[in-house]
Amino acid sequence: MTESYPIEPAGWTASLGPPTLDSVVPLKGRRNPVVKDKALAALYVAGVKDRIRKDIPYRKQAVVLMNHHLRANQQYFDPKINDTLVLHKNIRKLLKRKYRGLKAKNILGAWFGRKETKPNIIPAPPTFSQQERTRNMRAEALDDSVTEDCCFVMGGCPVTGQPYPPERQSLATRAISQLDSHLGFDVSEYGHLGYDSAAGAPDVNAPGVFF
Repeated sequence: MTESYPIEPAGWTASLGPPTLDSVVPLKGRRNPVVKDKALAALYVAGVKDRIRKDIPYRKQAVVLMNHHLRANQQYFDPKINDTLVLHKNIRKLLKRKYRGLKAKNILGAWFGRKETKPNIIPAPPTFSQQERTRNMRAEALDDSVTEDCCFVMGGCPVTGQPYPPERQSLATRAISQLDSHLGFDVSEYGHLGYDSAAGAPDVNAPGVFF
């Protein structure tokens, strides 16, 4: 980790933007002994097993491996990303071996999205940042946001007249709270990928988009 840290400027942090002189350290011979252990990949595969459909050919199914969110300039120094790529490679091998016909291109590694800059946010301590979490991040780091006063049903709640997604609760001039109900999702039988709220309730018999 020390050797891969950007060289210039001295004391570089991601908030300074891209480094003027970066360190390029090969991964060969430096792998995390925990991450490269096939037993770790096997734990993930065991979890995927419960979601694999037996009534659909494996070649028509897909697996998404979700990971932590990313920040701007994180590609210059984030050893977790390197470890994650190794782990994904091992998981992909085990899945293909276990489920013959499952396509490698359908085993996707993904990260939650990055915070977005909102000019209307008034900078305030402690970070003075104008960035906030958004629904595009797929509710990363969202915790106890679900309350009885909000609608979390795709297509909206006709009885109460509440829209989906729930309206923002935080002030527009402040970064949204990570517990704001606006960040909450309804996850239908086929998830929310490609869902358009203007189209009404989703079809429970088909995914929103096809690959």
